[in-house]
Amino acid sequence: MAILNINSNTTMTQVVQTVLEKKYVVKNATNVFDAAAAIKSNADVKLILVDVDHSTLEKLEFIHHIHTSTSYKIKFIVFTANINPEINKQFTLAGAKKIFLKPFNPVELVATVDSLIAN
Repeated sequence: MAILNINSNTTMTQVVQTVLEKKYVVKNATNVFDAAAAIKSNADVKLILVDVDHSTLEKLEFIHHIHTSTSYKIKFIVFTANINPEINKQFTLAGAKKIFLKPFNPVELVATVDSLIAN
């Protein structure tokens, strides 16, 4: 079982990797195109973490596509610095199971990942 982290920010990628790598295999992609290729070549991806502060619409469409596809059973967690409730609602409707405001609590992230993986 693997987690895919979509993030173009190197620092954020390293933070997520460090927080989760003790318990999970974390693969990284810098954009949705690399992520789509990673999903196709790694059937073991069960959870995708997405930083949506850049290329927001592209990532919203990606989450919606994967979430509504019958080919995948993948859950999503979103990271954002945006506190706009309407945008966050759009990500929830698209399929995000949890939205973390940055900076996020690493202990809460691990607990959320554990819960989503278990269910």
